[in-house]
Amino acid sequence: MMYDFIFSELAQKALEDACSYLSEDGEVAIFDATNITRERRQFIHDYCTEKFCFRVFFVESICDSLDIIESNIKVCFIENNTKSKENFRFIGS
Repeated sequence: MMYDFIFSELAQKALEDACSYLSEDGEVAIFDATNITRERRQFIHDYCTEKFCFRVFFVESICDSLDIIESNIKVCFIENNTKSKENFRFIGS
C-alpha cells in the first residue's frame, strides 16, 4: 500500500533527523511515532544502538477509557479514511 510506504519513508527520515541531532549537540530526542510493532521497535533500537551507540527506551501510555478509545478510533480510522465509514461499528457502544 502506498500509504504504508510513504509513512515508512517519513518515519525513517524523522529517525535519521533525531539521530543527527543527537550526534551533533543534542542530549535527548523523542521519536514520537506509531512504533507499535515489535519489528519497528527492533529496527529503531538496532539503528540507534548499532549505528550511533545511543541508548534507547520506549515509553507507552495505556488508556482504558472507552470514550477516549472510541474517539481516537473515529478520528484515526474514520475521519481520515472515508472508505472505512461504511464498515465501522464500535463494539463498545
